[in-house]
Amino acid sequence: MKIAIVNACHPERQHVCAFRGTAFAEHLADLGNRVVLITPPLTETGKGVTPEELEIQIDGRSDWSTYLHVMGGIPYSSILPAVRNGTVPTPIRQSIIAYNYLRHGNIYNDWMMGMAPLMPIIADRFVPEIIWAIFGNTSCLVLGRKLAKMTGCPWIADIKDNWQEFVPKGLRKIVAGQISDSTHTTLLSEAHRETYPDNGTSKFTTIYNGISDDLMKFHKAKGQSSEVLNEILISGSLYDFDALSDLLRMIVNWLPPKGNVHLTYAGGDTEIIQRAKQTGPAVLPITILGKLSPPELWARQRRANINVYVRNPPNLFHHKLLELICVGRPILAYGGETAESIRIAKDIGADLFPCSNEVEVDETLNQSFSKNSDSNLDRSKLEEYSTKFQAKKLNQLLSETVAKYSTTS
Repeated sequence: MKIAIVNACHPERQHVCAFRGTAFAEHLADLGNRVVLITPPLTETGKGVTPEELEIQIDGRSDWSTYLHVMGGIPYSSILPAVRNGTVPTPIRQSIIAYNYLRHGNIYNDWMMGMAPLMPIIADRFVPEIIWAIFGNTSCLVLGRKLAKMTGCPWIADIKDNWQEFVPKGLRKIVAGQISDSTHTTLLSEAHRETYPDNGTSKFTTIYNGISDDLMKFHKAKGQSSEVLNEILISGSLYDFDALSDLLRMIVNWLPPKGNVHLTYAGGDTEIIQRAKQTGPAVLPITILGKLSPPELWARQRRANINVYVRNPPNLFHHKLLELICVGRPILAYGGETAESIRIAKDIGADLFPCSNEVEVDETLNQSFSKNSDSNLDRSKLEEYSTKFQAKKLNQLLSETVAKYSTTS
């Protein structure tokens, strides 16, 4: 198949928003498809490919074993970057946002303008058979729909983010109606369906981001042969300062007086941790590692007695849960967890402990340190939640959609 993927984040952006588009583009290309990945530039002042350059890239490409990255630039004169960054006065900003959503269905119309001269080339020279447009912002859905109309092919809307968090109230149903003609809708998790307004006729399929190839290799090669430390390891984004402060207080209250259990944080939210140290207990014995490379982080998580993360409800589903399951140690999710996440952990055989109060935190830490054992993971079930497996599932859906469209159009 010839597949065009539209994503809001450049592949080189060090953020989870880039993972979905890039990882699935790679895997779909590995499965023998010709794949074009369309994104904005890495920075809002970055230049995109010219129409002449794109024609040469498509026409002269003989090896499609990797995806072709097509990057549309953003015009410098646009006010929209300032609107998105919140540096425009509120009344003016709100008016511009409302206008752009009602007129264009998104607030990235500057990127849409940068993509405009490239769209006919993609439609005429690459000729995609299907479009997969990932909602990180609505511009991707609008762009995917336009490209499908130009090419005369089906398109699938992918809802990877919380619609109610990313689209302003009062515009959610209107904007959803503007892109309601997608042939199918994929979801990052089952929970995402509850936030997305549809007309009752949409067909949904859940495609998880999955566990990366590198982490799966780590699990198979090194994941079961590491010495466990007496460490409580908090990792990843922390989101809620108040929730974090409560969690740290509970952990400090539990810590043995001899100091033989270490509390550690690995991640990019070091400022929040430092603030918690200043406003929390008089002595907060936490080691701050900062942001580690993925292999370093996995190795540390693998050696921790228990891994901890702070749940952020608007995220709906935490990708980090699958990563923590894969390293094979007990997991404490502070703020509780959804029924979907609990079911997945149980299905794989992971030891997930959703905690919402100090009693539950104490019980979890007591159990984890008394047992000090690995999770008894079902390897075959774990494989089903790998990116590779999920990509095959997506590939099957795309193939079936193309086949049905060709017989009905």
